[in-house]
Amino acid sequence: MSERSGSSAERAFLVQLDHSGAGAAGPGDAAAGRVEHIRSGESSRFASVRELLAFMERVLDDRQTGEDG
Repeated sequence: MSERSGSSAERAFLVQLDHSGAGAAGPGDAAAGRVEHIRSGESSRFASVRELLAFMERVLDDRQTGEDG
């Protein structure tokens, strides 16, 4: 099986959800835990889906910028 442009590991994240954080925010944003980018090892804690997605977008943007520059 071949990989598409950009390796899968470049876009792979491990997300660990904390049970205690569930329901702490509004229904569409109830998530808390830790996220780690597989390739770089960069990680962060998050207290909402918004924070989780912001981390992922930032890491992917940083990696893309690093490849272009």
